[in-house]
Amino acid sequence: MPTHAPCSRERLSLVTGDGGVKPADKQCMVYTPGGWVTTAMQRTQIYLSEQERQGLQALALSSGRSQSALIREAIDTFLQQQQPQGRLARLRQARGLWAERSDLPEWSALRGEMDRLTVDQTP
Repeated sequence: MPTHAPCSRERLSLVTGDGGVKPADKQCMVYTPGGWVTTAMQRTQIYLSEQERQGLQALALSSGRSQSALIREAIDTFLQQQQPQGRLARLRQARGLWAERSDLPEWSALRGEMDRLTVDQTP
């Protein structure tokens, strides 16, 4: 997961979706598995409930990090979890999670039950 360093107000350029170029609002150093890289940041706005705003503010104060850095980290984590390879890695990690449990029915019994339910629901 990328880690963000404090941002500066030096201007970089962003390439837009249509191939044009526009100035970025900020540049930040982002730590990736390959090392620190400078990336252009574009300003955006979000709406938060009062509870979300207070929670974010409290977390920023207690961690000594900016609210923006916390939001970027949360978005990075969410995006990483949505990647297909991230999902596959989590599935592999969960494999065998219940292997030692003795209170679960046998797979063949579950499959038979599902087959019966499928047959019963066919018109």
